[in-house]
Amino acid sequence: MSGRLKKPEHQKENPGRPMNIQKLFWPGDIKVQRIIRSGNTADLICLLGYPDQEVQRNSSDRLAEAGEKAVPLLISSLKHRKMAVRLGAVEALGAIRSHQAVSALTDTLRKDKSNEVRWAAVYSLALIGDESAVPQVVAALRDPDKYVRSGAATALDIFGWEPQDIPTEAHYYIAKQEWDKIPPLGEPANTPLLWALKDRDARVRAAAVDSLGELHTPASRGACSIALRDPDAFVRKRAALSFPKCGIPLTILPMGLARRPRTKPSPYIAALLNLMFLGIGYNYLGYWFGFLLFQVFITINLMTIALTGSQLPFLVIPLLSVPYSIAFALHAWYLGNKIPDL
Repeated sequence: MSGRLKKPEHQKENPGRPMNIQKLFWPGDIKVQRIIRSGNTADLICLLGYPDQEVQRNSSDRLAEAGEKAVPLLISSLKHRKMAVRLGAVEALGAIRSHQAVSALTDTLRKDKSNEVRWAAVYSLALIGDESAVPQVVAALRDPDKYVRSGAATALDIFGWEPQDIPTEAHYYIAKQEWDKIPPLGEPANTPLLWALKDRDARVRAAAVDSLGELHTPASRGACSIALRDPDAFVRKRAALSFPKCGIPLTILPMGLARRPRTKPSPYIAALLNLMFLGIGYNYLGYWFGFLLFQVFITINLMTIALTGSQLPFLVIPLLSVPYSIAFALHAWYLGNKIPDL
């Protein structure tokens, strides 16, 4: 019999699975399974933050099976610092369908910083089906995150909700990405579309520009001008195409585009980078071979220093390559000037 101690089952090495360093600070697999089988609410809530998604899912399912007795602790865990714990608690509350949780879930929908948690909250509110939550779900149609807005629209469909006014209906269609249904709403849809024009997603802004172009209203003309200054090239292109629909003279189009932010890489910076660190100028312009050329440049210079026995500081290395770096600097400047500015 060997004198070596035998490892516990949950500590045995599994060559087929890489070690998860985060798990070193959590209970072993056997204890985790024991907690899940026990159904202890407090311990299961702790496991919602476990690094393994399967454990998180199993813990959330067990909490849902616990029913109403788990609701008070689940509600308190909606304030937990870990997003995974809050998300699991929201899902469990939705599965339990407890009306006690409606107020806490609507509060989470309004205030939680995580878009995933807010997204889950609208679905859980729809599963519970309490009509008192509808106003907060309607408000979520104006959430800054497009996925939360989409979830809110789906939740409202489950509630059987109907919009009470045209601006809210427009927000509903924006959330569902049903842009073709917005222009027929007429001038009252202007404000929601102008709001969508400030969205973080360039695709949403581009679609809003297209819809504003179809409205042919004074507000849409101003919006087209604003969109021409958008930092995203695709949005600017959609705005330029919508200009004739907005009823704006095409002679104003160049002036509007001239006010856009200049996002094109500077040819002068590219040239300077190539002069000092050969290849980085190309990398700055977006060419894949830039960093590879930089590595070759450094290797050649280091080998030169090693062979000559020079003790020059590392920052002087670029000066050794100035004669041929000038040619590459001029080439980077030339390529930078060829990049379209629109």
